[in-house]
Amino acid sequence: MTSRTNQRTQLGAAAILSVSEAVELLPWSDQRSRLWLHDKGLIIRRADAPGPCVVWGHVVEALTEPDPAPVQRLERAGLW
Repeated sequence: MTSRTNQRTQLGAAAILSVSEAVELLPWSDQRSRLWLHDKGLIIRRADAPGPCVVWGHVVEALTEPDPAPVQRLERAGLW
């Protein structure tokens, strides 16, 4: 396992990470990761955090959600 994979799996669901820390652990480019976090509404502000952050458990949940796009494509094609 890579170091990044180890970090992802060792974090608890309640871990609070800065956006930069979370971006480093996601499998995409920094820009795509930041956009994904934003689009999913995962970036939050907390009074006890110095800047924008994410709850790692929410990130993991979002990563495991099924992608509705394949079903939508099948519906458009009249196959669903």
